[in-house]
Amino acid sequence: MWAVAIAATGKWLAKHKDESTITLCNMRILYITSTTELHGSTLSLLSILDGVIAHGDAPFVVVPDTNGPLCKRLQQKSIQYFKVPLPFFCHPTPRPYGKIWYIFDIKNILKAEYKAERALSKIISQVKPDLIHTNVGPIVSGHFVAKKHKIPHIWHIREYGDLDFNMKMFPCKAFYRRILAQDYSVAITKDIQQYNRLENNRKSFVIYNGVCSISGTTYIEQKEPYFLSASRVSPEKNIDEIIKAFSIFYKSHPNYKLKILGDGPQNYLQFLKKLCDKLNCTGSVCFEGFKEDVFSYMQKTKALIVASPAEGFGRMTAEAIFAGGIVIGKNTGGTKEIIEQTDDFSYSSEKDLLAHMEAVANMPENDYHALVYQSQLKAKELFSKEKYIQNIYQVYRIALKDKSHAHR
Repeated sequence: MWAVAIAATGKWLAKHKDESTITLCNMRILYITSTTELHGSTLSLLSILDGVIAHGDAPFVVVPDTNGPLCKRLQQKSIQYFKVPLPFFCHPTPRPYGKIWYIFDIKNILKAEYKAERALSKIISQVKPDLIHTNVGPIVSGHFVAKKHKIPHIWHIREYGDLDFNMKMFPCKAFYRRILAQDYSVAITKDIQQYNRLENNRKSFVIYNGVCSISGTTYIEQKEPYFLSASRVSPEKNIDEIIKAFSIFYKSHPNYKLKILGDGPQNYLQFLKKLCDKLNCTGSVCFEGFKEDVFSYMQKTKALIVASPAEGFGRMTAEAIFAGGIVIGKNTGGTKEIIEQTDDFSYSSEKDLLAHMEAVANMPENDYHALVYQSQLKAKELFSKEKYIQNIYQVYRIALKDKSHAHR
């Protein structure tokens, strides 16, 4: 089902490519991002920025702070950036002291949004961008400022919001969906597009993230006896489910390890470590923390396990396939969509997860390699950086073409 939908989107983009007479040389694009940490959204943004520079166009980036490593990457690429604290336009987390504080929290959000839009307007007057591209869904400032200045706005939707991060859009989901439908939206999976009721919107597109170059596939024959979890270590990633399944698997495979990469809230990390103690697998569950070289871990692991019940896309899922590994992923959200494309393992219960771990551990090397090879062929077509930039530029062409027609 997903393959048919994605193919249809590709045909639609190809058709409009031939119709477009817009020249994209020396285009100026203003990008808006929500964090300067190197998370999935910012890594995808960096891929876009590299593609824009390769096309000879000029990117500019609005960042909420200058503390994270993204700013250093932008400096290395000689990309000009501007600091504007951009709020997530979401209902505040309820306070324990009563509803009276909620009124003041809402006032602060509206005040922050007003200041952000004023600051963005000044940047637009300076940069004079042809397009504005907001890199995440919960920031609405780009939408309103683009409308004011009559500039096409591309809105990258990388998350469900409420299902994965417990964010409730302000004032309500219906309002958010309504303004989202007015712009050119790029959903990172078909499921996210449908969740936001954009599947019948001519200005909405499904474009999978580009995680590696076509030439970036690798395969190491001698895998090491460990399973891998690589994500933010927080409750929404469901890592306790992986530990529970591994604690059973470990009883018959004592040479295996479970390596958990990533950082997160200390209270959740302590909860997971206590769980390991309770399940008698502490010595074989390794909390490695944040790692820059995640790809090397993926190359050596028997399988990456993705347990999040509401993963927007699952960048690590696609990267693991490029790295030459097998993925065992939850049969939901973006993980399900990727696995349906690549024929890796999906599970719905702890029992299924355990069975897949057993199957991967006992799989003959030739069968393992054959599965990885077939998955990589599909991944190169769907998740390569080259395909990603090609599809993003098609959306840019369509947005500029529509603007050109509107001014006639």
